[in-house]
Amino acid sequence: MAIKMTMPKLSDTMEEGTIIKWLKKEGEAIKAGQVVAEAESDKATMELEAFDEGILKKIVVPEGGKVGVGGLIAVIGEEDEDISDILEANEEDTKPEPEKTKETNKTETESKAPEPPKPAVAAPPPTTVSPPAKTDIKTASDGTRLKASPLAKKLAGEKGVNLRSLQGSGTGGRIIRRDVINFLDKVQNSEAAEKEPVKVNLTTMRDVISRRMTLSKTTIPHFYLTTEVDVRKTAEFRKALNESQSDIKISFNDIIVKAVSLALKKHKNINASFAGDHILQHDRIDIGVAVTLDEGLITPVVRNCDQKSIGDISKEIRSMVKRAKERKLVPEEYTKATFTISNLGMYNIEEFSAIINPPEAAILAVGAVKKVPVIEEDQISIGQRMKLTLSSDHRVIDGVAAALFMRDLKKRIENPMAMVL
Repeated sequence: MAIKMTMPKLSDTMEEGTIIKWLKKEGEAIKAGQVVAEAESDKATMELEAFDEGILKKIVVPEGGKVGVGGLIAVIGEEDEDISDILEANEEDTKPEPEKTKETNKTETESKAPEPPKPAVAAPPPTTVSPPAKTDIKTASDGTRLKASPLAKKLAGEKGVNLRSLQGSGTGGRIIRRDVINFLDKVQNSEAAEKEPVKVNLTTMRDVISRRMTLSKTTIPHFYLTTEVDVRKTAEFRKALNESQSDIKISFNDIIVKAVSLALKKHKNINASFAGDHILQHDRIDIGVAVTLDEGLITPVVRNCDQKSIGDISKEIRSMVKRAKERKLVPEEYTKATFTISNLGMYNIEEFSAIINPPEAAILAVGAVKKVPVIEEDQISIGQRMKLTLSSDHRVIDGVAAALFMRDLKKRIENPMAMVL
């Protein structure tokens, strides 16, 4: 019996997938569990396995082709099996909606009163400037002599400019070098204006990002709170950790992830999701860490952060970031976060506001660590400061609740020794 091979749902946001490569050809034998193709979702590249053995009778979606989740990509069957009914049914399912018949169009056209024709308006002549053909720069066809400076004549000869087409700005209408330069500038600007912009097609990931972020920004009532954190002790703490162990290098972000997890454990109303007619407050603390890829953004998720040491968090983040850039993460590693952290500090960005990743209720934007003048005990000294901005869903989180969370988070980052390692 013929078996349909369909596009699986490789992520919670996936709506369609792209076949990157077929590892088997039509007519080849396939074993159950054998990888037959590679497909790309909006987040990663995954291997597609066959769940049954048989012959790869038909590849429905070629390499580079796209198909929706659950769509037919191939048919596996016995060597002499007829699969025409499956292919015909798939063709019917994927056939676009038929256009209206001519009779329907005719009826609709007749039902509308004809509009009187609008008078034709002549199109204005083009305004682009282009250099005229090169002519004798000394005299015109009628034998009259040009009034032009030697420098203007020399430049016009080099650039192929017809001086008869220029209006002189010198004494007595004499054409000077500046007139030729101005004419050339106009030509250059006109040519630059005519250049078409470069068209860049959306990747699957960028398409999903555009739709999800538009949905988030237009349907979620965002509000933002920013606080400045003293990270002098945090920097000393990080340095001591890195000096005490050679196998890992702790970053500021690793410490922030740990601090956020402990703050979320206390403030469960922040570790929440909006679910239509109710709110979900999560016991698990799974933090997504935004990672930039060439084609978009992905958020590997560190599970149960509150139960892990800073060192374990650091190792896990580095491993997932590496595999994310190689497009080797599996869906379980980048879905179902309860909170997200986006850090642009490494790009020297001091402060920014991030867009919430639904259904999460909040996201934390982390800025760069800066050395700034600070006043301590009426004395000016050099301090280290970092700005944090919390974007919150006002349907789930009120201003005071967000402020209390940020106050707690600030204390934890400023006193890192209090955090369990």
